[in-house]
Amino acid sequence: MRLGLISYDFDPPIGGLGIHVKRLVKAMKKESPDLEVIVLSPSSQAGEGASNLARRRWNKKGGCPLFSLTLLWTLSAFVQKNSLDLLHAQSGSGGVFLVRKPSVPLIVTAHHTYIDEVHLVCMSPLKKITKWMMSRLEKRTYRLADCILCVSKDTARSLIEQYGISSEKITIIENSIDVDRFRNLSSSARNPKKLLYIGRLEKRKGVDVLLKAFRIVAEKDPDVSLTLAGANLIGDSIITFLKEHRLESRVHMTGRISDQQMIELLSSEGILIVPSLLEGFGLIAAEGMAAGIPVLVSDSPGLRSIVKDRETGYLFRSSDAEDLARVLQEMVHDGSINSVARRAREEALVRFDPAKQAGETIRVYQVEKSEGRSQKAE
Repeated sequence: MRLGLISYDFDPPIGGLGIHVKRLVKAMKKESPDLEVIVLSPSSQAGEGASNLARRRWNKKGGCPLFSLTLLWTLSAFVQKNSLDLLHAQSGSGGVFLVRKPSVPLIVTAHHTYIDEVHLVCMSPLKKITKWMMSRLEKRTYRLADCILCVSKDTARSLIEQYGISSEKITIIENSIDVDRFRNLSSSARNPKKLLYIGRLEKRKGVDVLLKAFRIVAEKDPDVSLTLAGANLIGDSIITFLKEHRLESRVHMTGRISDQQMIELLSSEGILIVPSLLEGFGLIAAEGMAAGIPVLVSDSPGLRSIVKDRETGYLFRSSDAEDLARVLQEMVHDGSINSVARRAREEALVRFDPAKQAGETIRVYQVEKSEGRSQKAE
């Protein structure tokens, strides 16, 4: 089987989407040696196929929608040149749009939707209009798809309720993590007063909510500390906030970190907090579960389906700093959080295994290829 996989983000990865696609391609090749995957992406380490214009604008402002635009004149040639049996496009915010039906069966993965960003993420009026326009193109892409893979139940629900997509077209296949990196980590008890955030420092990730909650907790407990690991996209406002509330000595900002540094932090800190306002799939939450660190996430789409409250993790009301502070204070004094983390780790190492995701995805390919041939025969 010859598969064309279309993704703006691939190699080197810009974010979680690129990490997902690289891992999926690797796992599928291992799971099914007969599957040949040809990736169409403007990223610097991808093969041929993307236009020079798209390559020049990769990882620059406007580069993602521009790549989708270039597919109008490059996709048909890509399919024919490589004698493809199927196309699999990575869509959602930061993904690709298709406005014409290709000549082979089309599978589309929905990570999360632009329309959810419009409803759930605070942004300027101009940006809201832009996101809404993107959502119209996104809706068109899903309507063209023969099958849609959703990375969470929340994303599937959004497609059905917001875009009117039939549930019969949708299959839920959760993203995977590199479980091998976590198998041999120690599952010893953690110090719950060492709080951790990993991800880009931006409002969509709920960092401002986290800082407000930490101020409340820090006022009541002089021993609690917070590590913020990730690129600062907010700017000096974080530093200003910490100085105003005299928290500079208790909040450590690492800047961008490597994968190895991420593993070390997940192994050493006490509680991982994921306060995002919206996620397609909470990758860092899944990785935290696999690492055995107690995980606290917002009840926002894409995160609330990752953990079961008080069973494999903890939930707080999204955007509510006081509720986040309340749950944190409970966790700091709750001796059962380490047993919750152990259950979560056992589940995560099976649930998020790349081989599981690859096998489920390949089965979808086989069904769609078979149905595509049947339709041609008719």
